[in-house]
Amino acid sequence: MTFRSYYPMGDPLNYKNIYLSSALHYNLYDNVIIHLNLVKGRGEPGYFPLGYIENAGGGLYEKGSYYVYFKDHYGFNKIIIGNYTPLFGQGLLFGSVFPLILTNPYYDLARYRDGVNPSGSASKAVLLEGVALEYEYGNIYFRPFVSWNAFDSSAGESSYYKYDDNDEDGIPNDTDPDDFTGRDRRFPRGYSGKTRLLTAVRNTPDYGNGGDRQRRNNLREYMAGVNASARWDRFKAGATAAYTHFNRLVDPYYNLKTGGDKTGHYYRGKDLFSSSAYFKLYRQVELFGEIAWTIYRSLSYYEEFNGNLSSAVGFSGGVRKKIGNTGLILWGAYLPPNLINPHSLELPDGSNNLACGLFGAGYTKGRKRFNNWIYAYSELHNEDYPGHEEAGVSYDLRAEYPIGDRFVAKLKQGFEIIDNHYYAPKKVSYKIPSKVSINYFFREDDYITISVENRAGVQIGEPINIGCIAHQLNR
Repeated sequence: MTFRSYYPMGDPLNYKNIYLSSALHYNLYDNVIIHLNLVKGRGEPGYFPLGYIENAGGGLYEKGSYYVYFKDHYGFNKIIIGNYTPLFGQGLLFGSVFPLILTNPYYDLARYRDGVNPSGSASKAVLLEGVALEYEYGNIYFRPFVSWNAFDSSAGESSYYKYDDNDEDGIPNDTDPDDFTGRDRRFPRGYSGKTRLLTAVRNTPDYGNGGDRQRRNNLREYMAGVNASARWDRFKAGATAAYTHFNRLVDPYYNLKTGGDKTGHYYRGKDLFSSSAYFKLYRQVELFGEIAWTIYRSLSYYEEFNGNLSSAVGFSGGVRKKIGNTGLILWGAYLPPNLINPHSLELPDGSNNLACGLFGAGYTKGRKRFNNWIYAYSELHNEDYPGHEEAGVSYDLRAEYPIGDRFVAKLKQGFEIIDNHYYAPKKVSYKIPSKVSINYFFREDDYITISVENRAGVQIGEPINIGCIAHQLNR
């Protein structure tokens, strides 16, 4: 059991300003684990996140997770009750709580995810909450799962929200005594969630903020799915299918004043079907990949988005080869904007609306490591500037070299050129991050790090901006 607490200097010492974190991880008996994780952030008054105590002005925590995990009991490999994370294939539908940060693409991008695992994260973002099972029959694994998690979303009045004049009678909403005249009877007041689905599922709220508290748990996601996979000596493969239903209509705000189909690829509806298939083939050259498909019938207050059948197919995968101490990898992904995958692994440039590719080469011998790669990406649709999609090409280098028995020198060097970055729309810019570190080891897991980091970047044609920092880290 662990407990942590702190409060920032300069703030009044009271219950609201104190940060509280407690975790209980208990082996009840043979292969049965109980886990409970509770957190009250600084500035949060404390409240029970599932709403068991309504309108509470104070409480023990704001965020939390739990699970009871049975391993090898009742004929199942796994029984998970509570919070869990499915991990399948390349992660196009079900990935991880954490985004993918590339350090060694040869391993980072070729991972074969195939299982359900309990999660002790205090954040409910991306997690499922319910029951997941794993059953093994020969070399085949079956994993049925159900979930009933709740996410945060604004739940505004159900209306067309056109030009700040919902009923289009020429009177602005602020002064109109009845700005919902003529609304569709299928959509009663408070029926719709106005937050984008991807934002609702992935957002980490601050419940010290009044707006975040009002959005709390307004969107409930009910999911039922099944995964099956098989393993042979040189081949692995699996498939997943899931059906999702929401308690309220997901229909993000759309302001027609801007013109164009800015948010046409957003999910709008109450139901969703998704499926995927993935594999990994071990030969002289390894092949791996996943293809995902989502389909739904849109439901929206906006006529142009209502009743449409939206279907999308995305894929990612590649090949890799080991030659002595050198590893080579070629990888790519195509994820259209209307591929609905809020629980997916987040790639360096997003979960969908993306086409990208990478070629990498790495060398490892003992404690000597050298990795470098070229990466290119492009948006498929730009919401703010249609026809001016963000695109970029980058080169990254990572190197580690031991100096004697106690020192390790590390280098991180990158260069990226970007067209239409959101900080510099309709312009070309570049970034040059650099970092040099020295680790001194007292023991195997006890060391001190001294680093110097420099970051430079600017729009092409303007004076360069440079920032430099030196820091020390003890472990």
